[in-house]
Amino acid sequence: MAATAPEETSGNYKWKVAAVISGTFLFSAMDMNSSLVALPTIAGHYDVDIMAVSWVVLVLFLTMNALLLPFGRLADIAGRKKVMIAGMLVVGIGGILSTFTPSLPWLYVTRIFQGAGAAAMQAVGPALLVAAFPREERGKAMGVNVTMVSVGLMLGPALGGLITGTVGWRYVFLLPVPMMFLASIVGSRILRESPRAQGERFDYIGTLLLALWVVPLFFVLNQGSKVGWGSDQTLALAAVTVVMLAAFLVVQVKVAHPVVALSVFRNRGFSLAVFIALLNFIAFGATLLLLPFMLQNQMGLEVTKVGLVMAVISLSTLLFAPMGGILSDRFGPRLTVTSGLLLRAAGLIAIGLLASGATVSVLMLPMVVVGVGQALFQPPNASAMLSALPPNRAGLAGGFLALSRTFGVGLGQAVGGAVFTMVVVGVASSSSALDAPPDVMASGFRVALVGAGVILLLAAALALTRKRVTG
Repeated sequence: MAATAPEETSGNYKWKVAAVISGTFLFSAMDMNSSLVALPTIAGHYDVDIMAVSWVVLVLFLTMNALLLPFGRLADIAGRKKVMIAGMLVVGIGGILSTFTPSLPWLYVTRIFQGAGAAAMQAVGPALLVAAFPREERGKAMGVNVTMVSVGLMLGPALGGLITGTVGWRYVFLLPVPMMFLASIVGSRILRESPRAQGERFDYIGTLLLALWVVPLFFVLNQGSKVGWGSDQTLALAAVTVVMLAAFLVVQVKVAHPVVALSVFRNRGFSLAVFIALLNFIAFGATLLLLPFMLQNQMGLEVTKVGLVMAVISLSTLLFAPMGGILSDRFGPRLTVTSGLLLRAAGLIAIGLLASGATVSVLMLPMVVVGVGQALFQPPNASAMLSALPPNRAGLAGGFLALSRTFGVGLGQAVGGAVFTMVVVGVASSSSALDAPPDVMASGFRVALVGAGVILLLAAALALTRKRVTG
């Protein structure tokens, strides 16, 4: 391995890097959430149903998950700066192409193209950010990044609705374009290239096999409840997932330079951080899916107010994310991560137990606790994951950081929805869980959300072992 010039981690350089990386992440998050608001209008424009228009978001999601780890590996070989700049340009160009696409199928194509750029950014950006800060400030760096992403998630729906209602849905896709082009110009001037793994080849066969099991898996997780878990389509895709996963693992063991070096999991600090993140985002995915239904279908809240109530969690994360990074830098990730997970667990269990007869004012406090817990958890655990591997594997670590989030959220939504439906249908003997009486629906929310809290308690117990394991 030959390294380039040492990366500067002092003075203004680290904050310039933070501005570039976090700015692109803010607009990327804003783009994903703003496009969700435009989906009903797009469906009306092309005269299609919700299943067809949902692919505008789903194809981007699937592309990202298939390419996160390959782009992380490519960055380790070719250099993280090159991959990051290319990702920014692809997202910007993809936004322009999506705006002027002539048909819905072509919109799918442009979103796939844009998803490839987003995968490159998500895989490489955190590694570049962490490398620009000294080790004792890396929690602070990730806290800044989480804050900016939270801002994007909050602003996305509002701006998406404003743009769609005034100038038209097409222009929603232009939202991230100026920032991506600006960041690519500034980033090409100030970002320093990372050390590269010399003499290693990119694993094209492994990348193909990875896509062939990740894509059907995420289709099953996202669409299984809609097309039927026992349907021929779902079972066939599940079989393809298992076969392709087995083939992928065989190739990764035998190839000289695999896209995923399985040996990184011998680093127990890294594998622990990945597994804890996965458990956290499983619970997070269940929360994202179930809370809107609880507020609207069970509690009878107007749909226009559901988003405002849900924003309490994001706002709490936004306000406390810098504190999570600062506390991690001062006291280490073990106590900060554990505290965050315990707070999230307490908040979700409280929401579940209060499901029957709860009011919005009663739910405010536990929702704030959930958001604060996420703020304390995410920056230090991400920093620990990215710091656990050597510099020439930082791109791969960034890929796992993003994949643990997307995979966990998808799995959490599938499992959370299945548990809720199974409990409600079993109690009410109804064909549809959402047609059940509010008190019966409350039983389903209680079981699913308390179950998510228990998952977080397990993650907290594992986080307590961090000092012994990494030491």
